[in-house]
Amino acid sequence: MLNGDRTTGALGLWVHVSAPLGHAGHAIRWTLEIRAAKPVRVYPGMTFGKLIFLQTFGAPASYQQLGLKYTATDGIDISRLYEEIPGGTR
Repeated sequence: MLNGDRTTGALGLWVHVSAPLGHAGHAIRWTLEIRAAKPVRVYPGMTFGKLIFLQTFGAPASYQQLGLKYTATDGIDISRLYEEIPGGTR
C-alpha cells in the first residue's frame, strides 16, 4: 500500500488518493500520484507518504500468467474497467 502522511494531507498534499493498493503478483509499474489541493511548500528530504507491506496468504498468482487485462502493460496505461462490463467499449 502507498499512503500519504496525515500531516501533509491536512495541509492539502494528497498521495495516491485513487489507487493506494498494489497487488501481489502485480508486475507493472506503479505511478506515484501526488495532488496538491491548495498551495503547499515541499522541501528536499521531506516525508509525505509511506509504503506499507502486508503479508500475503494462499497460493501466489501472477497477473502475467493469468492473461488478464493488464498483462501487456508497460508504463502508464488507461483503465480497462470497460472490459468487465458486458458490451463495454473503449
